[in-house]
Amino acid sequence: MKTEADLEALVRGVVSAVVGAGTVSAPTNGRPTPPPQKEHGQGVIQIEATGRHGLFSSVNDAVRAAGEAQRALAKQPLERRRAMIEAMRTAGIANAEPLARSAFEETGLGRFRDKVDKNVFAAERTVGVEDLGPAAFAGDHGLAVEDWMPWGVVASITPINSPSAFMINHGITMLAGGNAVVFNTHPGCWNTSMATVEILNRAVVEAGGPDNLMAGVLQPNLETAKALVTHDDVHMLVITGGAALIKDAFAQNKRVIAAGPGNPTAVVDSSADLARAAREVFNGCSFENTILCIGEKTCIVSEGAAPGFLAAFDDLPVRKLDDREFEQVFSTVVDTSGARPVTRREFVGKDAEILLQGAGLSSSKPVGMLLAEVDRDHPVVRMEQFCPLLPVVRARDDADTIDLGLEVEGGNHHTVMIHSNDPANVERFARETECVVVVVNGSSLRGLGVEGEGYPGFTIGTVTGEGITSARHFVRARRVSHTR
Repeated sequence: MKTEADLEALVRGVVSAVVGAGTVSAPTNGRPTPPPQKEHGQGVIQIEATGRHGLFSSVNDAVRAAGEAQRALAKQPLERRRAMIEAMRTAGIANAEPLARSAFEETGLGRFRDKVDKNVFAAERTVGVEDLGPAAFAGDHGLAVEDWMPWGVVASITPINSPSAFMINHGITMLAGGNAVVFNTHPGCWNTSMATVEILNRAVVEAGGPDNLMAGVLQPNLETAKALVTHDDVHMLVITGGAALIKDAFAQNKRVIAAGPGNPTAVVDSSADLARAAREVFNGCSFENTILCIGEKTCIVSEGAAPGFLAAFDDLPVRKLDDREFEQVFSTVVDTSGARPVTRREFVGKDAEILLQGAGLSSSKPVGMLLAEVDRDHPVVRMEQFCPLLPVVRARDDADTIDLGLEVEGGNHHTVMIHSNDPANVERFARETECVVVVVNGSSLRGLGVEGEGYPGFTIGTVTGEGITSARHFVRARRVSHTR
């Protein structure tokens, strides 16, 4: 549980980030104009396709180089692999701030300090070869040993929300299993992602390993992603992308780990510690301005708990919106003209004050999250808004709270949070939601191991069922039997 000192530090961090966020233009008489976009580019790490350290201009060249590196890795002892991973950890920590700055400048999403923390967390806490212990069985008939083999070359299709932390996490876990990995990074963050790949390769080489164990193409797009997925010399596919690409991946007759959509929902029942629940919901929703796939997108609270729960946000950097203000923000931030509502691109991952000011509103205090009570049928309740705008819905009682939470999660089987001290409610929600990540009395971040137990994994296998991935998900099992 966070101490008061932890909470004070968190609030100071949010205040500092908000105060430094800059200003936006005043609204016009019509629909408020979006805030001007921050000038990007000065902090973006620029790279070129050199054919070394993972930087290539074509999928064929990247896959060929990765294959050669993987075969060379297979000839090296396990202790050398451990040394490579330690070098990658050191490099990730040493470059956490410049990579975070590059990601913030290149994408315009989230918060710089949160990105630094993600990079350090990925480097320090991602599990390596220690995740791959062997098993042995001895008896009258001899000895059997089970251990692990690499797949070979793994293709990883990566998203925009963690341009450098994703590379660090996947680089460590996949190399730990003896693989090489070829990335097709998101087009909106390829400079930062591939700069991370270059840094990690340099660290591996300095530790005595082969170059290009991590590789990828510069200026990636959907065509390069398809070419990578269908390449004959790629043996495993890890997809964090759209439904069409996942469908293509399953058609390749290869091992696939796929991360699908979600609508992470937090439910609060009448037995919850309401002050703690509010702090934890705020922590998860405000981190990186809710661009992470696990971040709290909706909150359902039991009627009896609602007054105390909502009042607890008064002590946090949260701006509560009344009905009129919420609709003003919603109509500004969300585009409802299509088949389903989506957050306008200029507001995705932006600070709460930018959302406010874009709608012609303001706040009397620094604010890291916007909160509004809404009807259970409002479209914001069932969308992944990817900005720090949290809808709160009152349910009739605890049973209705859980029922509605299950409905709002939408059968994605991704991530849910429950704030409750009633074991029966916790058990029912965890069992019936069938999500791969369930957090009890904590924020979504705790489900990834941030001030919680367990290891971090930046691919969450929802479609294929692995949950939070680690090195053991990127290897094949082998049994060697010695008979008498």
